[in-house]
Amino acid sequence: MNALNAEAVGELRRLTGHTESVHTVTFSPDSAQALSGSVDGTIRLWAVETGAELLCLYGHSDWVNSVAFSPDGHMALSGSADGTVRLWDLSSGESRVLRGHKGAVTLAAFSRDGRQVLSAGQDGTVRMWLDELPMEPQALRYWVSAKARE
Repeated sequence: MNALNAEAVGELRRLTGHTESVHTVTFSPDSAQALSGSVDGTIRLWAVETGAELLCLYGHSDWVNSVAFSPDGHMALSGSADGTVRLWDLSSGESRVLRGHKGAVTLAAFSRDGRQVLSAGQDGTVRMWLDELPMEPQALRYWVSAKARE
């Protein structure tokens, strides 16, 4: 986008579905999808081309402050005012809860290789997670599913 051409910028579409204020949005690595997180506690996956809602992820009990895609676009992260980080499998909607912060999680991000996660919280800490994550998406999905049953 050329900042000097700002008057040429217009709304392409409106993504509707959240029932309360939206606090965070991001594009997938290929820009074909988008994630949004809301005060309603949900994360929504959108098709950028059409604006269609592809998936609504439920699990947080409070505001969603942060969303991020994994580098391959198959997984997502969310950080919430409920003090948790969630790792989501976008094909199944399953999640793994990462607990440790003593207050709201304000930001969560994947490393460039997708093997680690950082989260920041109102408790004044930055935490690093998941250095044991497998690299392959299929193995990662299995790992998340197995950890969720523990």
